[in-house]
Amino acid sequence: MKFREIKVGLMLLLPWQEAWAAEAFSFNRAHLHGAAQVDLQKYQYGNPLHAGQYRSTLSVNGRDLGEETFVIQEHDGQLEPCISPSLFDALQLKDAQWPTAATCLRFSQIDKAIGWEYDSGENVLRVNMPQALLQPHYRGAVNLKKVDSGVPAAVLRYQANSYQSIVDGDTSSHHYLGLDASLRAFGWRLHHQSSYQAQEGNTHWDSIATWAERSVVNWASTLRLGQGWTDGTFFDSVSFIGGRLATDVRMLPGSRRGFCAVGQRRGAHQRPRNGHPERRSVVRGNGSAGQIHLRRSLSHQRRRRFTGDDPRGGWQSGHLYRAVRHAAWPGAGRRGLL
Repeated sequence: MKFREIKVGLMLLLPWQEAWAAEAFSFNRAHLHGAAQVDLQKYQYGNPLHAGQYRSTLSVNGRDLGEETFVIQEHDGQLEPCISPSLFDALQLKDAQWPTAATCLRFSQIDKAIGWEYDSGENVLRVNMPQALLQPHYRGAVNLKKVDSGVPAAVLRYQANSYQSIVDGDTSSHHYLGLDASLRAFGWRLHHQSSYQAQEGNTHWDSIATWAERSVVNWASTLRLGQGWTDGTFFDSVSFIGGRLATDVRMLPGSRRGFCAVGQRRGAHQRPRNGHPERRSVVRGNGSAGQIHLRRSLSHQRRRRFTGDDPRGGWQSGHLYRAVRHAAWPGAGRRGLL
């Protein structure tokens, strides 16, 4: 048998090179009235960022912190936000301090792990940073640097009632008017409470209390001068004339009032680390009793468990805090000076 060598050639048909290359986009100016002399080249690949001043919503790790004004500047050929002292305070960093001689900082100067993105469509400056850099956040809390004394105002509240009765031809009547007036200006609130009563031709005017008070925001307290009453937290309420500086629970966020929380049966509190260093976490408030079951699972499969029976306990960084009412949160106890 005789063999003959046969050569076979394969040809692979490839599309044109232009089909593999990224197609360049361009705007057809004919679809935009009056754009014949407008350079639209810079809009080919999205909305460009320009240097200048912006006022946008500040979002840190997905949590909106309100509107802030900031400046975009060019540094080493790249556009970056210029962090002013006000924007620095709005970030609510835990340990970072503003340099005395600085007027502008970049995110990389604070920590190289901080990333940012400006969303021009939503007008939002999104900042992502390790959780360990941030101050503990309590639900309902506001940045104290954003608190102001408000606008001057005068308020008058009243309560009035009147009745008349006729029994066997005898007529009796009683009239009552209660006044609660206040004047608010320059951070102070002046209050005056009084009442007026008239009965059977006799009139009587009573001055109940007059006082001035001012909020001490950094201490979550109220300073009161004049006449007042104690709050009766631990003892019966008593009246006084003088001054009082005491914690005002109305100035605390809702998650820091009452008892320190642990969660209910079949409830769970989960917080991902996202690869960043971990800081202590706060579990939301809960008024019901029960047993505490804590399980801490880490990425390397280590687990820590704890079981307790104190309904007023709270867990932070692996510790159980026992507390009484109004002193449930570490560092959030009540203070009072009379």
